Amino acid sequence: MVVTLLVFALAVGSVVGLRFLHSNALALEPEQPQQDGRMVEQLDGTLYRYIDEQSGYLINLSYPVLGVEEVDSVISRRVFDTINSFVSYAAENPPKGDQTRPVLTLSHSMHEDDYVVYFDFTTQLTRTGSTDIEEGHFTLVFPPSLVHPEPEPEPEPEPQPEKTWPDPSKPMVALTFDDGPNATYTAAILDALKEYGGHATFFVVGTRLGGEKNQAVLRRIVDEGSEIGNHTQSHKNLAKSSVDTIRDQIQYVNDRVTEITGVTPTWLRPPYGAKNSQLSQVAGMPFAMWSIDTLDWKTKDADKTYSTTMNSVKDGSIVLMHDIHKTTIPAAVKLIRDLNAKGYQLVTVSELYEARGIDPVDGKSYFSAYK
Repeated sequence: MVVTLLVFALAVGSVVGLRFLHSNALALEPEQPQQDGRMVEQLDGTLYRYIDEQSGYLINLSYPVLGVEEVDSVISRRVFDTINSFVSYAAENPPKGDQTRPVLTLSHSMHEDDYVVYFDFTTQLTRTGSTDIEEGHFTLVFPPSLVHPEPEPEPEPEPQPEKTWPDPSKPMVALTFDDGPNATYTAAILDALKEYGGHATFFVVGTRLGGEKNQAVLRRIVDEGSEIGNHTQSHKNLAKSSVDTIRDQIQYVNDRVTEITGVTPTWLRPPYGAKNSQLSQVAGMPFAMWSIDTLDWKTKDADKTYSTTMNSVKDGSIVLMHDIHKTTIPAAVKLIRDLNAKGYQLVTVSELYEARGIDPVDGKSYFSAYK
């Protein structure tokens, strides 16, 4: 590979002690500390010390840390810095008496071949009453590690804690609540879930997302591991709606929930359970249906809501309730307590299907996750 390096010229006046550069090669490979009568010692990863045997000058060659992508830029900058190091040292250590005062001028051409950079120079030796022009060449040999460093190894990914809940080998139930949130009633359900170590899914409607108290409940749902589902903006029958209305009703809730909580719902529960082929094609979300309908909205009887669930529940059930009715709350709290006591894990709809190894498909209806 041949890379054309930056073309530059460096002229330095009143500089002494550079006679030893003429027609010699300077090797900077740590593997070759002796080359052409010159000694090179690597002080660290980027600094080399050069001692010219004939003149006795000691030169420190300092290479900047690699920080640019282009190899030719790296080499050019190093050459420039290296020559500056020579010039600076020589200027600070002038010869005594009538010794020659040379001027070093780099020529117009440089190139990189493998790890070697070659360039020519001329020296103008000014003596009393006369000037001698001499030509020579100078060679830098860069250690491969400086030109093409080994890539930094990628850090080992931190081990993720093994997921232990929900346990797919143990029974689980998904309790779901529609038409909320309600700052008081939804909070009471969350209190019970927190006490007994469970989660639930809350299918919210857009008309109830405006108040600060309800928004605080939404954030609590997410923070405590439960799930928010989409129940449309205004509880419209999507099976009787136009394509534009369907999209607007769904998108409104997704956008508002995302804005409030930072999490976007992944499940749609169509109001009234009403759906058709058009909805399946345009919804863009899977449908979370149910296997146990408590009819709590109709009976408004806590005991009936409780018994309807307990008489039908089994591993993989999805239970439908509503967190906007006062009578549902004692039934839900009792169900959370007693289902937990019977060994059921109380999970979200997403957790239920993940534990069953099922990847939900948009537009498809999911009623349960029985084994």
